[in-house]
Amino acid sequence: MVMEVRNLRMTDHSKYSDTDIPCLNICEYNIVSGGNSRLPMAARCMRRMNMDLGFFTETKLVDGFHTQEAEGYEIWTTEAKSNHQGGVALFFRKERKS
Repeated sequence: MVMEVRNLRMTDHSKYSDTDIPCLNICEYNIVSGGNSRLPMAARCMRRMNMDLGFFTETKLVDGFHTQEAEGYEIWTTEAKSNHQGGVALFFRKERKS
């Protein structure tokens, strides 16, 4: 399965690398469904884009069995009303890279 990222704008923080201004990369990403291996795949995409914090929407997780850690992120999820709609997940990096 290939995950497509559309209309995602990345900010170039490299111009701040020689200053003391801390940067926090935050995003929201609609993953359509968090079942099977999609939650870890979405976390892998976020790691590749160097995201620190964000939300996955439309996770559709209803059974309580899902990934809670992936790619250096901790993932907290809500339970969807049904496996056809709803549900969100908060992901955040457990440790900041130097």
